[in-house]
Amino acid sequence: MKKKENTLIVDENNFIKISIISRIGDREEQQDSVGYFVTDNKLFVTVCDGMGGHNGGRFASKTASDNAIKMFTCNIVENDYISLLKDITIEADKKVSNLRDDEGNALNAGSTMVSIIIDNDELFWASVGDSRLYLLRKDEFIQVTVDHNYKGYLKEKLDNGQIDDEEYKKEMERGDALLSYLGLDGLELIDYNSEPFKLLSGDKLILMTDGLYKILDDLEISNIIINFKNIKECAKSLEKKLLKKSKKNKINKDNITYALINVK
Repeated sequence: MKKKENTLIVDENNFIKISIISRIGDREEQQDSVGYFVTDNKLFVTVCDGMGGHNGGRFASKTASDNAIKMFTCNIVENDYISLLKDITIEADKKVSNLRDDEGNALNAGSTMVSIIIDNDELFWASVGDSRLYLLRKDEFIQVTVDHNYKGYLKEKLDNGQIDDEEYKKEMERGDALLSYLGLDGLELIDYNSEPFKLLSGDKLILMTDGLYKILDDLEISNIIINFKNIKECAKSLEKKLLKKSKKNKINKDNITYALINVK
């Protein structure tokens, strides 16, 4: 019997409103995990997508998100958020790398992770893997984070003339393979901003696992976010659109998790 692990959260503080949806999809278990913490003027959100059979992915993502919340709340008065997010990500990698099964064997699980801190009107982020952060400002929808997968590496090699179109197309069969994720026991790639990003009233942010963007493209997602002012209804509309498109095109639904944020 499929285990139901579905979440709908709505919250706010003086600067933002947030709605979070997490759905198990057609999987046997929920391998996504999301955590958030909100005060009057601060918000921390992390979204993780686990990888690994026999509960490995579930444990990896939950371990990462739980540890992230713990580290943030223990350092909530910190003002060097760039360093804090890097430390949270590195520590999550260590925790996931050290996971063991009941017999003491390495679990060999992994997880993506994308995390943000909003302090008043300043945004900070860090990510590994291919879970994403987007910014919608007016009508411009921008992917803020970089996907750490083979696809991006190949595109760079093609642009630099190191491979030709034929080799690029052949190698793209492995394009979704991740080059960086929690569980490697040493991260060479972490995406983060080097200075605070100023948010404006009316800005919208969305953190998401690939279960959303691999079915709905950027235009479909942004159109819904633009057209809904109510954040809860917007989040539910994204899910409705995904379910409708999945059914129409007979696409199996992965776990989906996203956190939608409106800046007041």
